[in-house]
Amino acid sequence: MIGTKVSLRLRMGSHDAHYAGELVDGARMLALFGDLATELLIRLDGDEGLFRAYEGIEFLAHVPHRTWDGWASYTYGRVRYRDSAGGAEYAPAQDLTHTIALVGRVSPRPGWTFGVKWRAQSGRPYTPVVGREDVSEFYDGIGWIPVLGEYHSGRFPWYHRLDVRGEHAFRVGGSRVTAVVEVINAYGRNNLYDYRYLDGYSRAVPVRMLPFLPSFGVTVAF
Repeated sequence: MIGTKVSLRLRMGSHDAHYAGELVDGARMLALFGDLATELLIRLDGDEGLFRAYEGIEFLAHVPHRTWDGWASYTYGRVRYRDSAGGAEYAPAQDLTHTIALVGRVSPRPGWTFGVKWRAQSGRPYTPVVGREDVSEFYDGIGWIPVLGEYHSGRFPWYHRLDVRGEHAFRVGGSRVTAVVEVINAYGRNNLYDYRYLDGYSRAVPVRMLPFLPSFGVTVAF
């Protein structure tokens, strides 16, 4: 439930803060996060087993400058669900193990801004079709049905995309004009969204995400 607050009280000893600057190691903090998640699930669901496991850690770096900025982040995450207590464990669609993001922005002169953003993430889980079965003998109007593999046992390929943007703000009389040029998926990566099955599930056709997509726009504020 949004807004629910869970807190832990514990004593940290000097053996916990053993890195330079008396920093606590990430593994220790990750374990505490797991304790918080367990407490939250017990409160809301009454059963910690439904949310089988979550492990995650994030690194973020920001380099500011007067005329430019840069950000870099990396996230590692591992999520496991069970639909019922004692049920089989599986990786849900949210289980994106690795996520990397790089963002840069530069303003070489007043009114001009250029930006670039690159994002990559490991593929999400999906349930593969491993075969097909003809059931037309038993059901009218139905021919082939898919034979599914183990639930969410497959993984889509890595996703990555580069977007670039240029913006120029200027005045025309008493109006402020902003012209924007943007290119989505600048290097034309064929990212996979899903598979579409044709000819009675005999072949799979990839469904792709956004292609190379340039755009231009102008806004005027009076």
